[in-house]
Amino acid sequence: MVARGGFAEREWLSLLEEGERLRIELQRVEVPAQLEAALLRDAGIPPRTIRASRLRTGLLAAAAAVVLLVVGWVSGGGGPSKPDPLSTLALLALTDHLDTHDLEVTSGDPVVLEHALRGRIPFTVRLPALGRDAVLEGGRRCTLGSHVVCFSAWRLGGARATLIQLRPEQFGVSPSLSPTIVRADGAAAGRAPLDVLIWADGEFGYALIADESRMLHGRVVR
Repeated sequence: MVARGGFAEREWLSLLEEGERLRIELQRVEVPAQLEAALLRDAGIPPRTIRASRLRTGLLAAAAAVVLLVVGWVSGGGGPSKPDPLSTLALLALTDHLDTHDLEVTSGDPVVLEHALRGRIPFTVRLPALGRDAVLEGGRRCTLGSHVVCFSAWRLGGARATLIQLRPEQFGVSPSLSPTIVRADGAAAGRAPLDVLIWADGEFGYALIADESRMLHGRVVR
């Protein structure tokens, strides 16, 4: 029986979350020298002509390809079910929030963060005002799916929070999207789902998520 409708969408989001989790985990993997040499030897490539980081990139690509192949069959008909872009973005933001990130820049000054990440991110870092109880801790270059984004760490009323700045067109988000709460209820949420506040102001889009979803409700961002 072919999966369709809401079930197909839930399966797609579940696979997407799993693929993102694998991407994050594989980035931490140190390829053993013996394994690298054996793989290169079997491929007929002289040792040390490919660095371990490139081998790891190949593993990541292979894992992503497997996920995409499976997704392609979820809805039948040779093509994947097309999920809601906001649900997909919320799930990716959730996975990134739950992962432990080492900050490249530790500063509570948005100007310092912008200057430090200039050249590392292919757009200008522009942090919105999140409210009087919002405290910036720092940020880094990050990837969401296959796109480079700006990851910044915050405290909202004491709760740990993540803000992701992105280009809306890369995630299928309307550039004029008003602040919208989206429930991220994928497997990565663990014991309880978390809400994600998503909006766009033209050139840039944002996804804000906190350990305590109540910190997002009624929050004015600009």
